[in-house]
Amino acid sequence: MKILIIEDDYRFQVLIRGIILSVITGQVDIDLAETVEEALTQLDKSIDLVVSDYQFPGGNFPAILERITSLNLDYIVSSSLIRKDILPERFISKSNLLEGLRKKLQSKAA
Repeated sequence: MKILIIEDDYRFQVLIRGIILSVITGQVDIDLAETVEEALTQLDKSIDLVVSDYQFPGGNFPAILERITSLNLDYIVSSSLIRKDILPERFISKSNLLEGLRKKLQSKAA
């Protein structure tokens, strides 16, 4: 499984990576992007899941959503603010990131 984490905060990078490695069994390749520009260059059809923050320096998630949807990639978005512009099944509040991401990954791995 190949996962792209799009997150500019190191603490959340470590947390997300740890959750992924604790849930996904077997081979997992985790790549990291910290900016919209980095994300756009790394997004391709080989990615099985994108786990993204909503707000970045110099941009935000809608700037990459078009590329994600054009590639038909699965994605999860997290934010400290409630986002009504993100489908509820794709959104996890940062205050619930640990449990919310774990549940979403477990359902994907099943």
